[in-house]
Amino acid sequence: MNPLVGALAVAPALCGAAFGAGIYLLGRNIRRTREAVAVRDDPSEDRLPPRSHRVYRLAAGLDSVMEHVLGRSRSRRLLLTDELAILGRDPALHTATRMLRLLVASTAATVLVVALTAAGVDLPGLLLPAACLLCGILGFLSADLPVHRRVAARRREVRAAVAAYLDLVRILLVGGAPLYSALRTAANAGEGWAFGAISSSLDWARSHGLPPDAGLALLAAQVPLAEFTDLRLTVGSALRGASPVIALRSKAVHLRAAEAAQVRLETSTADAAMELPAAVVALAFVAFLTYPLLAVLMSVDTPL
Repeated sequence: MNPLVGALAVAPALCGAAFGAGIYLLGRNIRRTREAVAVRDDPSEDRLPPRSHRVYRLAAGLDSVMEHVLGRSRSRRLLLTDELAILGRDPALHTATRMLRLLVASTAATVLVVALTAAGVDLPGLLLPAACLLCGILGFLSADLPVHRRVAARRREVRAAVAAYLDLVRILLVGGAPLYSALRTAANAGEGWAFGAISSSLDWARSHGLPPDAGLALLAAQVPLAEFTDLRLTVGSALRGASPVIALRSKAVHLRAAEAAQVRLETSTADAAMELPAAVVALAFVAFLTYPLLAVLMSVDTPL
C-alpha cells in the first residue's frame, strides 16, 4: 500500500480519537465542577444484597482474611475503612460492590472478545485473559471513585460546619449564655449532616450524664475526621477552665483558613484540568497536519 494513502487513512482516525478524548475530558471536568457539595447516597448501595446473603458473607470473610494477612493498618487503607466510616457505610458492603463490579466488567470483556472471535476477527490468544484482567481491575477500582469523591465533599462540609458551629457558640457565650446551653443551642441551630452529628453526640452525653466533650469524643472515634477531634479538644479545654471565647475564636479562624486554602488548591487543580482537553485537541491537529507530510517525504526515493 502507498504510504501516503495509509497516512491519509490513519491520520483522521487518530485525530478523531484524540478529539474525542479531549471532549470527554472536558465534559468530565465540567461535570465535576458542577457537583453539589452535599453528599448524596450512592444508588449502587441500595442494590446490594442484604447482610444475610451469601455475597455479603463472602465479602465479610475476605475482609477478615485481608486483615489477618496484611495487618490492621494496611488492611484499613486497602479496604477504605476510615473513608467508609466517614460515610457511615459497612466495609463488607463496599467489598461486595467491588466484587460485583469486577465480575460484571470481566464478563463484559469476555462477551466482547467471544463475539469478535465468532465474527471472524483474528485475535491474539492472550487477548481474552488480558482483557478480563484489565477490565476486572478497572471495575474493581471504579467502586472506589464515588467513595473518594463523597468523602472529599463530606470533609469540606464538616470543616465549614465546625467553623460555623464554633462561631455560633462564641456568639452565644458573648451574649451571656452558659457553655453547656450554648453548645446545645448552636448545634440545634444549624442544618446538615455535620450539625446533626454534633447534636446527636451532645444529646448522647446528656442522656448518659456525661460532659459534652465525652459525646464529642465518641463522635470523633466513630467518624475519623480531624475537625471533630479538634472540636472535642477545644470544647474540653473550655470546660476545664480555658477561656472559651478565645479558644473558639482561634479554632474557627484556623478552620476557615484551612478551608480557604483547600478551595484555592481545588480551583487551581480544576483550572489545570480544564486546559488538558485543549492541549489534546491541539496535539491532534498538529499530528493531522504533520503526519501526512512526513509520510510523503519518507516515501520519496532519494537518488544515490
